[in-house]
Amino acid sequence: MSKPSANLVMLILRMLVVLALALMCVAGTQSSPTEQLPTGAAKEKAEAACQTCHEARIIAQQRLDKAAWTKKWTR
Repeated sequence: MSKPSANLVMLILRMLVVLALALMCVAGTQSSPTEQLPTGAAKEKAEAACQTCHEARIIAQQRLDKAAWTKKWTR
């Protein structure tokens, strides 16, 4: 059996790094079942209107300003 070339070894290492990064991204996006919305004036409204279909993580990650949330509410 011949010795693997340096290019092949580098390719395999790069693929392993990409795979590791992808797994870290997937692990970082999973929320815990106890995650809640941050406290604020619209928390109760968001829990009633949004969390019937969406996890708190999905709502919180939007990071919209007041004008953008107002536009969503009135839609």
